[in-house]
Amino acid sequence: MIHKAPYIYFFKTILYLIAMIAFTTTSSLASDDQDKLFKRYITENSQYKILLKLNNDKLQKLTFPNCDTPATYKRLKPTILIPTTFAPKESDHKHPAKGQWIEKSIITACNKQTLFNHIVIAANVKKTPTLFPMINGQTKIDQIYQSTVLKKIISKLKDHETRCHGKSFIKNTGILGYRNPETNALSKKDKNSGWFERWVVDACGKSYDINIATLPDPRSTYRFIVNIAQ
Repeated sequence: MIHKAPYIYFFKTILYLIAMIAFTTTSSLASDDQDKLFKRYITENSQYKILLKLNNDKLQKLTFPNCDTPATYKRLKPTILIPTTFAPKESDHKHPAKGQWIEKSIITACNKQTLFNHIVIAANVKKTPTLFPMINGQTKIDQIYQSTVLKKIISKLKDHETRCHGKSFIKNTGILGYRNPETNALSKKDKNSGWFERWVVDACGKSYDINIATLPDPRSTYRFIVNIAQ
């Protein structure tokens, strides 16, 4: 039996926390001041930096289980989902009062590289924000649909492996190309007709390359076709 990847269980929790943030008190600080406080917070706050490193270290062990070489981390500019708000009093600037962003870190270990992604949710000036690991890599598939794709992958692996136990883990994701509507061939340019990705999945004690076609579907926005790469 293949257990569902841990990401699936985070989606409902994340949506709930987003709703809670929407009802928190806003700050009277100017937008420019908020931006400066945020940049200072993510680069200088020791509690936050330690928490991020601990989460990256956990993902590193799962992503590169046989690598004993210390990994190198390069943080990228975060993607802001909900602008952060700090309390008006400077004494309450320890953590953001509310906000949501995506932390991205390029990880290199044993001559391999991937991108670690975390959704970060802040909701209390007295508590360090909560980090939720997202799927590794550079997938274009929206978070709303990622759990659907993961379920399709698990179903495909169950059909492929008659005896399979343990958890699945997405080690990396990347874009292979975009669909050319005239020829159905791969294109380097996005022609708004879908795209193709490859996900590297650990499951059943093996590593699999999974090809995913994301195609427009008038009935449900996108249709996902999942196959194990040969």
